Amino acid sequence: MDPAGDFNQSLAEAERVLGLADGLTRLGRPAEAKELTRQGAEWAAAAIACDPQSAKAARLLSVALFNLGHISASAKAAQRPDIAARKPKIGIVIAVLDRPQGAHGIDQLLHDLQTFPGEVAVVFNDPALGAALCTHPRIDKWAILSANAGVARGWNIGINLIEADIAAILNADFRLDPQILDQMALGFVQKPDAGIIGLGGQVIDPQTLEAVAQYLPGQFQSIVPVDKVTGYCFLMHLDRCHQAGITIDPRLSPYFFEELDLMVKCRKAGLGTYAMPVDPALFSHEGGISTRDRPIALFGQIVDRARVLARNARLVQEKWEKQKAQD
Repeated sequence: MDPAGDFNQSLAEAERVLGLADGLTRLGRPAEAKELTRQGAEWAAAAIACDPQSAKAARLLSVALFNLGHISASAKAAQRPDIAARKPKIGIVIAVLDRPQGAHGIDQLLHDLQTFPGEVAVVFNDPALGAALCTHPRIDKWAILSANAGVARGWNIGINLIEADIAAILNADFRLDPQILDQMALGFVQKPDAGIIGLGGQVIDPQTLEAVAQYLPGQFQSIVPVDKVTGYCFLMHLDRCHQAGITIDPRLSPYFFEELDLMVKCRKAGLGTYAMPVDPALFSHEGGISTRDRPIALFGQIVDRARVLARNARLVQEKWEKQKAQD
């Protein structure tokens, strides 16, 4: 085997194939362009395997991976011309760390989303899982992180990937009929001040962070104000939240209290957080990673669940107390 020969051949093929893909994209043939772009990514990866220091091979791979996400989104939009006129436009954001088998997992959720007409952006907090799933046909845009960066960072990255009016934040262990997202989005019409809407929610005692009233998903009849929405499925009105500078606090990583923190920020900006009633037959959910009493890795370092829980509780309580003092 001649490593130099393999490298040169792989690099030349990557450049040739990606050039053809670019031409097909310009001709309005996205499906063919996407297939050639995948081939170009494979050739570029083969070149990098021969010479990991090759800047040109790395650039070609980067271009190919970038274009894969945009070509898939463009192709689907072209096949659904009615989506351009649909208001509001909903995009889905999923941060995923693992791939459990069974009834609830990322594979099953992506299957549920086959009929969803908008974008799906997935942020992989595990590089091996990302490599295995990033070319899934129901994923329009994706990011693969080199280590688990936590839920808050994953959600922020996903929100910045989608081009939509509303971000639907879904846990990977959630199952749904996509029509519930349209039902929930009606809440933004009913409540012009709404920044966040969940499937359900709780009213929280700020001193203890315990629930004093609960609106369980599918068990209440009208939209209600809450302090904490269901973290496994909630909507963000992106225009209203962006205008107020609202993002998810990365200090809450790896998880806990992200939804309560969003409520505090919304109230500071004059926005509300609500629970919206939907048909309970249209979704199901199992407890995710945040319910498991075990250490987890964050950026490659083991952190203790109980300590993270206590730290994040203090952080959110301090914000909430300051906000209430200003009210």
